Amino acid sequence: PGKNQMKICSSLNDLQIQLFDYSGKKIFERSIINFSPINTSELPTGIYLYKIMHENRNVRSGKWVKK
Repeated sequence: PGKNQMKICSSLNDLQIQLFDYSGKKIFERSIINFSPINTSELPTGIYLYKIMHENRNVRSGKWVKK
């Protein structure tokens, strides 16, 4: 769970993250560079789905809860 930030840690470079609301609507898509945190302060409280992509392949997906 998180509140104002989402942090992604990986040994891979050049990652993309896609964040979806629980109905499947894409909220945003961003590049992840050098473990920089993603600002989530403007998102409403709730459950979100994410996909982390590397070279157009899904390397991780799951749920993220914003408090």
